[in-house]
Amino acid sequence: MPTSYLEFYRWGFLVAAVGVLGCRSGNEIICPAVLEDCPPTLPTYGTPCTARGSAALCEYGDDPWYGCNTVAYCDAQGGWYTVASSDPDCPTTLSSGCPASFAEATSSGQSACASAPYGQMTCRYPEGNCRCTVGGLTCTAPAAAGCPATRPQVGTACSAPCTTWGSGVCDGQSMKCLCGTWQPIQCSE
Repeated sequence: MPTSYLEFYRWGFLVAAVGVLGCRSGNEIICPAVLEDCPPTLPTYGTPCTARGSAALCEYGDDPWYGCNTVAYCDAQGGWYTVASSDPDCPTTLSSGCPASFAEATSSGQSACASAPYGQMTCRYPEGNCRCTVGGLTCTAPAAAGCPATRPQVGTACSAPCTTWGSGVCDGQSMKCLCGTWQPIQCSE
């Protein structure tokens, strides 16, 4: 989920560009007959590629929030286009008041919120997010059975029965299975 205007603009541009390029048409899912895997390493800008339809995005980096990693997609001219994060909040780091792990946060209950500044704090972990507010601690549910324990990278393979990872909303971590690959749940959907 974008945390700044610049980050919102970057993701908004990327979603708009992918839509304009014919990879998406409204909420219609367009899957190519044969979907090539994302390249194992970040492709060089302009390197030839084959359109990926609704599975347009590939992610490179290891931040738990995909907005802090580099994203690549195949553009209308058949070349890779890359977008690197320029958000000053990247890479994701745990606030000083956050428990050291997702397991600790989910087991510590209200005590995890004791040091939350101004009664609010968001803690991002590879397994999900936790948010402390004046009302208490709320964490995303642990991954469902059959789903990856940590956030899958955009563009990696997925299959039923796990078709959604995370909270299912645009939060910078939640993913859905499209065309056999994990793709971020976009704020524009």
